Parts: sequence; structure tokens; C-alpha cells
Amino acid sequence: MPIELTTRFVPIPGIPLRAAAAPSPLGRLAGLVGTWKGNGFNQIFRPFHNANDPSDDNFLELNLTNETLEFTEIPGEIPNRGFAQKDVSLFGMTYLQQIADKNVKDTAGRPAGIHIEPGIWINVPATTNPREVASVARLANIPHGTALLAQGTTRSIGGAPTFTVPSTSR
Repeated sequence: MPIELTTRFVPIPGIPLRAAAAPSPLGRLAGLVGTWKGNGFNQIFRPFHNANDPSDDNFLELNLTNETLEFTEIPGEIPNRGFAQKDVSLFGMTYLQQIADKNVKDTAGRPAGIHIEPGIWINVPATTNPREVASVARLANIPHGTALLAQGTTRSIGGAPTFTVPSTSR
């Protein structure tokens, strides 16, 4: 009995194409999201109250530090109500910076805190009234009574920043 061969073509399913990811509304701040840890160095010239010598009233404190920075994206837009300019949508993230002395410990062995700073980073879009370019803003709170707002533009550089050597001639 003859054998009959049949050929059947079955298409292989295609690889689904993923749409290109939309750019993050955080802009250049997006790369900061997450937890960053490292070691550092703190130097502060601070008041020192010496009862034995009132003229000795300053102290140079140097600390090796352990540092943690946590950035958490704020979900959704933050409406910024306009007056002459229509409302704009801001996008941002909260951050918490904690710095502890690497060598000074309390009786339970925990590092002594040097600095804690909660705050917000915001990606600000360009506006038309007033006409301003896109920028970023940092809102910081330091619990002993300091608050600041810093706003500026961003730029990307390839690699680590370079710093010029200050002139030593007088």
C-alpha cells in the first residue's frame, strides 16, 4: 500500500512587540528612585561651651559616616494651580536622608545620628506665563528648624563631574 505524505505548514506565533515605554514623568529624576547607601565624611565647625575657658568657644568636629538616601515616587500627578498660566501637573518623589556616625554608638550599639532630612524632589514642566524652561525643585526640611527650596535646570554629562583646581597663587 502506498504511503501518502502530506505537508502541513503551521505558522510559528510571532514575538509580541512591546510598545516603547513612555518616558517617566519624573524626567531626569527617575534614576534616583530606590535606596542608596554608602559611607561619607562630615566636617562641621560648631559652638563648644567650655566652662573652664570661655574663650574656647568653637570646636572642629570630624565624623566618618554611614549614609542612607531613600527616594519614593509620589504616585500620580500633583496639580499645581495656575493663575495667569493654566494648571500644570508636577511629578515628584519624597526622600529621606539619614546620616549616622560610623564610630560613635549608644549603649545598645546603635550608631549616633548626625543628620536626618525628609523632603521632596519635583519635576517642574516648562510654563508659558511666566515663560520658564522645565526645571527641578528640591524642598528640604531639617528638623532643628531649617527649611529650603532650591530650583534649577538639569543637564546630563558623560561620566563623573570634573572640578577645576583652585589657584594657589596670591
